[in-house]
Amino acid sequence: MPPIFIKVNKKILAKTCLLKTNVVGMSWETKIVREKSNYFICEGDWPQFVVHHKLELGDILIFFLIDKSTFHVLPYTQKSFKNSCGGGVFQELSSSSEEEHDVGIARKLKKMKMEQKESSEEGGNEENVPKTSRFSVININNKDPYFEMVVRKTHSIFMTIPKSFAIWTGITKMKKMRLVNGKGNEWKLVDIVHTPQRVYMKRGWAEFRTLNKIANGQTCRFKLIKGNGCGNNVLQVQKIPKPKCLK
Repeated sequence: MPPIFIKVNKKILAKTCLLKTNVVGMSWETKIVREKSNYFICEGDWPQFVVHHKLELGDILIFFLIDKSTFHVLPYTQKSFKNSCGGGVFQELSSSSEEEHDVGIARKLKKMKMEQKESSEEGGNEENVPKTSRFSVININNKDPYFEMVVRKTHSIFMTIPKSFAIWTGITKMKKMRLVNGKGNEWKLVDIVHTPQRVYMKRGWAEFRTLNKIANGQTCRFKLIKGNGCGNNVLQVQKIPKPKCLK
């Protein structure tokens, strides 16, 4: 485990941690062990975790800290990793790799008619925006689960939803989603597009972003407000001054 991760999250990390995957009803209790300046997840149920998921050297594990010492783990074999990423870096690992992936999609979508051009307020300042992790916060334990994202220039005609968030909240079963702003008004119905690698909002997003003056480099919180039935769920988009993890 990276020492910086331990330092940032030390208040909610204990010596014992719980690992969960998409396997319903199963979890593995392991330990966080320090050796000099290094930290490891090991002992306890770790050997069983490795055997159960048939992990091999070179496989990729993505760890999401979702609660006190509780991790949701997404395992990727080398084969599936290469197929989903084209041999590149996993799309949720770093801002630079995500930007390259987004640019590729944006070029493909460029042939399609843009619903509305972004306002002049949104352009020209991206070079001065500090480089930050794209998915700064993913919280599924809240009454209304949410994720936070830095909006980039490539998000002019679509907005990515973290795949893990979409799975946990049932967005993967939806084809449309209603958006509201931080005040709960100016709603817009957007299309939810699903691919093997990602989930994203498409038609309707560009207009919503322009109407609410969401600028490049601005961090937004996307909160899922659940209604009666999956079709009545609303995604509230709130502009926030700084990602929670950086406060």
